[in-house]
Amino acid sequence: MGRLNQRVAIVTQARSGAGVGAGIAARLKNEGATVITVDAMPESKAAAERVAAAALADYGRIDILVNASDETAAFAPLESKTDAVAPDAQRVLWMMQAVYPAMRAQQSGRIVNLVATLGDSLNRQAADTVAASEAIKSLTRSAAEEWGQYNILVNALAPAADTENFRRLRLAAPEAVDALIAGTPMQRMGDPVDDIGGAVMLLIGEAGRFLTGHVLYADGGQHLTPTPYEALVPMH
Repeated sequence: MGRLNQRVAIVTQARSGAGVGAGIAARLKNEGATVITVDAMPESKAAAERVAAAALADYGRIDILVNASDETAAFAPLESKTDAVAPDAQRVLWMMQAVYPAMRAQQSGRIVNLVATLGDSLNRQAADTVAASEAIKSLTRSAAEEWGQYNILVNALAPAADTENFRRLRLAAPEAVDALIAGTPMQRMGDPVDDIGGAVMLLIGEAGRFLTGHVLYADGGQHLTPTPYEALVPMH
């Protein structure tokens, strides 16, 4: 019997391929959950509500929401940045709001919001990515505090995964990326299914029933290294 049998999960940013969202969705399916995958984050609150309504119409409940990341970071100088926090954090909020009524009615639910590991270093030219992640962490803490009374647990996950986006970055700057990996404690990137999916299982499974309001780093210790991405981005 799977650990998530009879559980219904929504995973956003789970388009097919070797992305972290797709890996998490595969892991939840392997554990027995019914998984509804959404290719991208909703463009409006109404779109988020339609995702939740469809899940309820088909399955009668929503137990798990994973707001995965699209894993992209557009490196550019601060003076050229636009929309530093929106729309990423806003779309996460819409999805959280959309599943909240069902989870409150059930008196149970698990929400995991993926954030960037970049937030713990200086991160040259990634101010918008970092700002959005920090906003999502704040939404996570607020939801954990406000919704805990309904047994809705809300946590954030900062992954470092071996995905298609990571492999493209390595092709563009192989020496810098190899040095980054060599300098981290576990000296590798995580597998989207086994490592990142496993971390999600901790947060949504029975073992994590008393965990809420946390940021969990599923990054092999990468966040412990000083400014890990600085070598990848040239100075201007």
